[in-house]
Amino acid sequence: MKKITLILTASLLLASTTMFSQRQQIGTSNTYWEITNDTLYITGSGDMPDFMPGGTPWSNISHTFNYLEIGDTVTHIGSYAFSSCYGLTSATIPNSVTSIGECAFSSCYGLTSATIGNSVTSIGDDAFYYCTGLTSVTIPNSVTSIGNYAFSSCYGLTSVTIGNSVTSIGNYAFSSCYGLTSIEVNTDNPNYSSLDGILYSKMQDTLICCPAGKTGSISIPNSVTSIGGNAFSYCTGLTSVTIPNSVTSIEDYAFENCSGLTSVTIPNSVITIGNFAFDNCTGLTSLTIGNSVTSIGYRAFYNCTGLTSVTIGNSVTSIGDVAFSDCYGLTSITCLASTPPTLGISVFRYVPDTVSVCVPSGSVADYEASDWNYFTNIDGCTPTIYTISGLVTHNANPLAGVCIYYGEDSTLTATDGTYIIYVEENASLTLTPSLSGYTFTPASITCSNVTANLTERNFTATSTVNTLEIGREDASVKMYPNPTTGQLRITNYELRIEKVEIYDISGKMLQQIANPSQEINISHLAKGIYLVKVKTAGGEVVKKIVKQ
Repeated sequence: MKKITLILTASLLLASTTMFSQRQQIGTSNTYWEITNDTLYITGSGDMPDFMPGGTPWSNISHTFNYLEIGDTVTHIGSYAFSSCYGLTSATIPNSVTSIGECAFSSCYGLTSATIGNSVTSIGDDAFYYCTGLTSVTIPNSVTSIGNYAFSSCYGLTSVTIGNSVTSIGNYAFSSCYGLTSIEVNTDNPNYSSLDGILYSKMQDTLICCPAGKTGSISIPNSVTSIGGNAFSYCTGLTSVTIPNSVTSIEDYAFENCSGLTSVTIPNSVITIGNFAFDNCTGLTSLTIGNSVTSIGYRAFYNCTGLTSVTIGNSVTSIGDVAFSDCYGLTSITCLASTPPTLGISVFRYVPDTVSVCVPSGSVADYEASDWNYFTNIDGCTPTIYTISGLVTHNANPLAGVCIYYGEDSTLTATDGTYIIYVEENASLTLTPSLSGYTFTPASITCSNVTANLTERNFTATSTVNTLEIGREDASVKMYPNPTTGQLRITNYELRIEKVEIYDISGKMLQQIANPSQEINISHLAKGIYLVKVKTAGGEVVKKIVKQ
């Protein structure tokens, strides 16, 4: 009986293979399919139709082919066209194809090689999701958009090269690619850039994606103002990340599952910490949240089981649901806010109620009368904190990078010219602004016995540079990255750049470059602030840069 069954099974398999070796139409399209030996052929012309999961004619026999050949007159690869074709090892997408549909190759975990033709303009959502065998991907210059999760969970992927025409990269496009160590972007791309294998916006003000295979320590450049959603998600090999004072927002899932991180200091510049931002960072042992943060998102530090101490800045007004839930290793919490932050649901679930909670001395009763009364050990052990803030202007415009000295400490004005200083109650201090090339009125401001928040401690700057004056902002001229460690890229999308001159802050010319290339090397310059004059047929523009 078993022998008859085996003969029957073999006969059916032979019959099915023979049946599918004949060319058959795909739906009502002008495309056709057939399987010959171990290859699936897609021929005909025009667009393949889009499919529902498991809806292709070959979905039940996808194990019978290892290779895919698509005819050079096919223009679209349909959604789910080759999804879960587990036996597929190689695919070449011809130059006739202009779009790759949603989930077109998702879960092809046997796929080790995929060549994307140079006419493809869009790669759909989840197009190569969970293609765990892929090791490298080159996205050609024709591609303008990469969909959400397009290459997510491609565990074997080690490098990605992005062409010069990509204008849109979807959410989590390269998330959970644990072997990925480098994302490189064509230098001519006007929307994105890369530095040390990390993906940034063109001006490097948003950090978009750190490859999950990165290990050790990372210092984020101080041009960055936002750490994007999922930017460091599942970077389990990272041990420390330095967040500069330029960063104002940490978006949702930014450091989710960075289990190797041991400590994080969130600087005073950060205002918001998103949902799930540090979710499941089990290696964290200490955490300091800066004084500008106003809200902590849902599950922001959920299940950070190694966390033993937390310091929460004095501007926090709300903490989201389960933000510190399951942080059962906590032994001390310091909250500097005079008014108890509003707590969401189960913020400190499974945190022992005997944890030492340190709050401003004058606010103990307020904390004990609020939801914080979950804790039985609330003590007044920190002084009340007040703020001193102001604006620095030059020719009625905000002036960034001014150092405001007060005692042995200092702070810098932000890009909008503002500054903020945090002081203890009854403090007395003198504020003195300083920036090479400028004098200030008044020369200093004294604040005595501070007992309230002080605002409008403003300064007006006067330039001492006579030979060169910084011009108005010209949107057609771009300089980046700024600050820079050596390479400065200058572009003008309207006119050819004829000459570039670099001056120190006193107006002395240091370097002159005629008919420059787009990238200039200034690595020989000392750290400091410089003025760059760009000459075109339309005139001149002068901009300030910082050399680190």
